[in-house]
Amino acid sequence: MKYISLVSILILYSIAQGLTPSAQKILHGTVRDAQSGKPLPAANVQVIGKMRGTIANADGSYRLDIEQWPAAISASYIGYRSDTLHISSGTPEVLDIQLEPTLIHLEDLTITAENPAVAIMRRVIAGKRALRRQITSFRADAYSRLNAQNDTAIVLIMESQSHLYWQREKGTREVVLSRQQTENLRGIAASIGAGDIPNFYDDDINLAGYAFIGPTHPDALDFYEFELINRRAMDGEIVYDIALQPKTKLQPAFTGQLSVLDKKFVLLEVDVEDSGALPPQSFLQEIHLQCRQQFRLFGDGYWLPVDWHETGALRIGMTGLQFPTIKYVRLSSLDNYAVNIALPDSIFSDDRPRRVVAQVHTADSLLTLAHRTVPLTLEETLAYKKIDSTRTIDQ
Repeated sequence: MKYISLVSILILYSIAQGLTPSAQKILHGTVRDAQSGKPLPAANVQVIGKMRGTIANADGSYRLDIEQWPAAISASYIGYRSDTLHISSGTPEVLDIQLEPTLIHLEDLTITAENPAVAIMRRVIAGKRALRRQITSFRADAYSRLNAQNDTAIVLIMESQSHLYWQREKGTREVVLSRQQTENLRGIAASIGAGDIPNFYDDDINLAGYAFIGPTHPDALDFYEFELINRRAMDGEIVYDIALQPKTKLQPAFTGQLSVLDKKFVLLEVDVEDSGALPPQSFLQEIHLQCRQQFRLFGDGYWLPVDWHETGALRIGMTGLQFPTIKYVRLSSLDNYAVNIALPDSIFSDDRPRRVVAQVHTADSLLTLAHRTVPLTLEETLAYKKIDSTRTIDQ
């Protein structure tokens, strides 16, 4: 505690002398539809020319650290015109963003012998090989959050900040730098992170113990029906909305929508749910999953995931004993990518766990998650205030 006090004194002294510890500005505000005023959940806010960015929460609120200025940021959302804002020393930290819906004239589709959605997905599946070959390794900053709910309210929250490491031959490793949780989880060693979130460019998508056939699997055209249902615009380019349905219910698969950028034929967004064919597991009698993931361009042609959104409903029980349905919301935000760099061999040593927790903090820690990249929703903020150590998981 003495060390913390000393650091605080030094920071205050530096500010008093007119010397900030670092050239940093923390922007926050909301991203909304300029016409209706409705929030745009998961809107992307990126620093132009950098591999940094964030996503808005379910309320449309965002938070972004600007390390140096002048700088420029871009806010984007499919179906809207991206907005570029220039950041200087005089820019207020509260910066609300309004995006204009984009309407463009779309020419009629040319009818061919092949389903246009199938033709588009052929390009996506073929192109992903080249995209994956470009990347041999990366390091990224991750922020993750999980909340669980009963019928009336949130009953627990877990958060973490971590460094994520990926190498093509050895997979993913994660170092959790900071972890915060509601008081009723004190003493519980479980942690949430981003090291196990899927990438919808993977062939197989592993979720909740189930192996799903991914929509970009080389054999996806044999497993899914694809249908072009809409065309939208984003910054003068066409985005195809493609519905997918499994051809069979004999194995775990998805139903939902893919958004594909024309000409580049890359995924911009995947918004799907399980198709209802998940078999029970042990005490897990029923499960329903919804997932959403977005991709954006970083650096020299690197299309990388920027988030993960997962909503689940679980029914647990056994003969003579049934529990209420448990609902949960999980999200991760990925940014500050460093691509194709040398990673420490120690990170991938065989005796090292895939997730290492470096620090743990309780809900009242002032040092925890100083750089939470996705703001809490109002409901989550209230939950942190209301949930205390007496509201145990058993209760």
